Amino acid sequence: MYHILETLFNHLIKKNIISVSPFEESFFLYKRLDKKVKLTREIIELNYGNESPYDNKLNITSIFNNKNLYLWFHKKDTVSKPLPSALLLFRSLAIKYKNTICIFKGEPNKILIIKNNQLVASFIKKNIHDRDIILMKEEYFVEDVEFFNENEFKDGFKHLTYNDLLNILHLKMDFTKVMNDFIKWSALPFLISSIFLMFIIGGYDFYKQMGNEKLLEEYTHKKNLTQKMKDSITKNEELNEVFTILSNEFKYIDKAVVLSEILQISKDLNISLEFIRIEDMNVNFIVVTKNEEKIPLFTTKLFKTTLFNDVKNISSQKLRKVLTKATMQATLKER
Repeated sequence: MYHILETLFNHLIKKNIISVSPFEESFFLYKRLDKKVKLTREIIELNYGNESPYDNKLNITSIFNNKNLYLWFHKKDTVSKPLPSALLLFRSLAIKYKNTICIFKGEPNKILIIKNNQLVASFIKKNIHDRDIILMKEEYFVEDVEFFNENEFKDGFKHLTYNDLLNILHLKMDFTKVMNDFIKWSALPFLISSIFLMFIIGGYDFYKQMGNEKLLEEYTHKKNLTQKMKDSITKNEELNEVFTILSNEFKYIDKAVVLSEILQISKDLNISLEFIRIEDMNVNFIVVTKNEEKIPLFTTKLFKTTLFNDVKNISSQKLRKVLTKATMQATLKER
């Protein structure tokens, strides 16, 4: 499996679809989420874009696995999709080092801190003294320290995961375009063709999701499709179940419009949207803010959009005595 993934990554780099982002040209951020959530590019940019130290705040590579979210903010915009070199080092190191401060000597020094087998910090530092190491140990509660030469672990592609590839493509690449490009490269050796087939099968759910999102996007511009779909239910019994589901979806206010309004109001009030789920007429979402007084204002602004029959705050709780986390519910109006 490692050999197949390595071959695939090398091919994507050769075709300039992916490029390795230098350690010193990216800023790393680790987040441990409270629960498994479905993160989209828009939600990541909205919640974490303002933490980028660079002007191009939205050039982000994200790796999300279980409840661990790795974010790299890139200094430069490139045509190809950035693959952080720190990720390559981490995947190689994590095979052996589970709780270790890893220091790669060089100009500058590269530092990765692995705790509980997760990458919790990654940065560069020109000079490292004994006092610096003591401070890192105290801050991250990690005792072991290992030093490496700058050129060690150059075989990082061997240890990248299928999940790494899917996450990078999910945030940075048009999946349909990638498939079309692979078809154009049909003259590749049989091994690469086999990899492509595995890639399609493994990414089926992701592709299906993008197809559904595209369908909803087209619907917002062509609302007359709703009636045509409803009429088709009686004409084709084999597709009856599919169209019934779509009919229920289109019964209420457009989901894309609702999500757009919630995201915009959250951004205007500087409120972080941690989770959102829309099913039929029901909307459930969780928001986090430093100002508890913004919660009722958030509710009021949602009402003013005239998209909802009801919006209410189910519960609120304090996080670290600074943040307020509110669980909210709303119901959509019919068209």
